[in-house]
Amino acid sequence: VTFVQNLSERTPICEMKLADVIVSVIWILTWFG
Repeated sequence: VTFVQNLSERTPICEMKLADVIVSVIWILTWFG
């Protein structure tokens, strides 16, 4: 969760690149999956 929070603090959701979103989703799925 810390990783996601840090990413959100560094880059607002509206300004996040599509690649960053995909990487975040994959990272979360890998971590909790």
